[in-house]
Amino acid sequence: MDFQNLQDELIEKKLNLTEYLKKSKDVVKVFLKENKLWTIFFIIANIWMLFCAAFEKKLTSESYVRLYNSFRYLISMLNTVAPVYSNLFYTAVIMKMGFKIENREDEFTFKKLFLKFLMLTLVYFIVSMLGGFLILPAAIILLYSKASLVGIVIAGIIIIAIIVFVVIMFLYFIQIYCIRKMMIFDVLQYNLEISKGNRMRAIIPIIVFVLLNAILRVPFFLRLFDKIPLIIIFPISAIAGIISSFLGIFILVMGVIIFLNVEYDYLEKQGL
Repeated sequence: MDFQNLQDELIEKKLNLTEYLKKSKDVVKVFLKENKLWTIFFIIANIWMLFCAAFEKKLTSESYVRLYNSFRYLISMLNTVAPVYSNLFYTAVIMKMGFKIENREDEFTFKKLFLKFLMLTLVYFIVSMLGGFLILPAAIILLYSKASLVGIVIAGIIIIAIIVFVVIMFLYFIQIYCIRKMMIFDVLQYNLEISKGNRMRAIIPIIVFVLLNAILRVPFFLRLFDKIPLIIIFPISAIAGIISSFLGIFILVMGVIIFLNVEYDYLEKQGL
């Protein structure tokens, strides 16, 4: 794939949804070819997280509790390593593909990746804490209204407003921070600037694939596999984990392509 041509196309015009899908598919193929080891570990981490989530829901049974206790420390270690590696991988995909499209591959180093990952982890933590604090009124309303229809509606409005606020504030935040050399507060401001008139361009295509990914993953965190033996749950986890991994990579790559396309258009309008 000619990445110079891809960058030229992203600079020349705003692409449509079909073009985003096609370009993302082509870029994903290149990423998978060039980053086999990264991807294999990511798939393994995904499979483990899904399998372990289903396994932990079965701990009401004494036999499964004994099995869990036998491998408690190993399970705890893997439950820490898998999500950490997955988040590191997400950051790496964005940086690697953003740099590659712009012919800046020599700028990618593990040190930069790790520092970006640490800062994003801190941002996730702060946003999660703020999100929990903002959702508190909705929880209080539900509690005191005894989950009445009015209480559910009011709580739902509060939660939707929080989601909309987060989307507006952070739509292109991760791509900007990973690909550009900016401080956090500058990234927030820049995100708001380039998002004007370009929110649906990212939200509509990405949310479809995020929902597809959620459909694959959410059942493992519910009690849908309670009566299914582990020997059957594992292959189901493996299949879902592989598909979910490729969907995740596709979502990340599409996010990078849409961001660059939007940014190039913004810079052209600014005469930069």
